[in-house]
Amino acid sequence: MPMHDTSTSSPAEGAPPGGGGVQVGPGGHGQGRRADSLAALVGKAVPHNPFAGRTDLPEVPLPIGPALVVPFRPPVSRWLTQVQRVISALEYNHLPHTFFNIHKNRPLSAILATAREILTEALPIRCVEATFVATLLTNPAAELARFPLSFHSRCGAVVARHIVLAVRYRDKWGALGLSRREDLMFKPLQFNSLAELLREFLQSYERNHHAVRSFTVGLPLSHDPADSLVPFWRLFRVRLRDWSWETVETLLSSFSRMALAVEAEWRQGGGRTPAVSLKRRPRAPARGPSAVTSDRELSSSSGSEDGDGRTPRDCSEASKPTPSPSHSPSPGTPPGGAEAEPPL
Repeated sequence: MPMHDTSTSSPAEGAPPGGGGVQVGPGGHGQGRRADSLAALVGKAVPHNPFAGRTDLPEVPLPIGPALVVPFRPPVSRWLTQVQRVISALEYNHLPHTFFNIHKNRPLSAILATAREILTEALPIRCVEATFVATLLTNPAAELARFPLSFHSRCGAVVARHIVLAVRYRDKWGALGLSRREDLMFKPLQFNSLAELLREFLQSYERNHHAVRSFTVGLPLSHDPADSLVPFWRLFRVRLRDWSWETVETLLSSFSRMALAVEAEWRQGGGRTPAVSLKRRPRAPARGPSAVTSDRELSSSSGSEDGDGRTPRDCSEASKPTPSPSHSPSPGTPPGGAEAEPPL
C-alpha cells in the first residue's frame, strides 16, 4: 500500500522567497501585508474622529429627574416645570433613526424601564420617548391624572404625527412632551378643561402652518410601576372636519368626567375594550366641513390607521347610519404608529 507523505515540502532551490504560496506562521510576511492593507482600507472608510485620544474632554452631563430625588409635593405647577426641564435637556433627535425602543404596545412596566434607560443614556429623543419619560417622572404623583393626547396634522404634502402627555391636577390641565417646535410640547398647568388645552394646541399648530386633521385621546395611565397591562393609548379619535367645535367641547367634557370610571372598568376587565357611550344633545345640522349630520351616540366604532395594537374609537364613525365593527390595525403599520410619518 503506497504511503503518502503528509509533511510540508521545502521550497525548490532557487525559488524566490514566498514562492509556491504564502507562508503562514510567526513572522510570516504575507499575513502582515494583508493586515496592513486591511488597516489602510478601514482607515479610509471610517471618518476621522477629531476627539480620539483626547483626555481633556468634559464628562457628558446626565439629567436627574426631580421625581427620582425629590418627593412629589405642591406647588404642582412648579414641579411639572422641573419635570419638563429634564425632558427638554435630553434634546430632540433629528437623526433618521431612534436610539430606544419606541413600541407602545408593551406593558407599562416595560415602558417605564425604557424611560429609565433614556435617563441613564441621556441620548436625544422624540415625542414618543418624551411621553415615556414624562410618565416615569410623574409616576410618584398619584393625584395627577395622565392622558395620552396625539395629533394627526398636515402641512401641504407633509403629514405629521405627534404625541404629548396631557396632565390634570384637580380642575387644571397642562401637558408634557418634546417637539421641534417649542409651542407643541409643554403647556403649563393653567387650562380649565381638556377642550381648552386642545384649543391651545390647535392654535399652536396654526402658528406653525399645520392643519390638525384629527386628535386622539387615551385612557388615564396607571401609577403602578409594575403594571402588566398595555396602556390604552387611543380610546377614541375625533376628525375635526366632521365635528363642530361645540360638539368637540361637549365630547371632551363628558370624557373628562367619566375617564377614571372607564379606566377602572377597563382594568377590571383585564384590558378588554370598554364600552363607551358619550351622549350629546341634538342640534340642527350645519353646513361646511365641520357639520354634524346626525345625532347618535359615540359607540365603539374603531379607526384603523393607528398601529399600536389597541382598538381606538373613531368618533366620526358615529355620523354613519350603522356603527362599523372593530377592526385590527392596518397590516404593515409600525408599532406605536408614530414612525410612519414625520413627527413634529
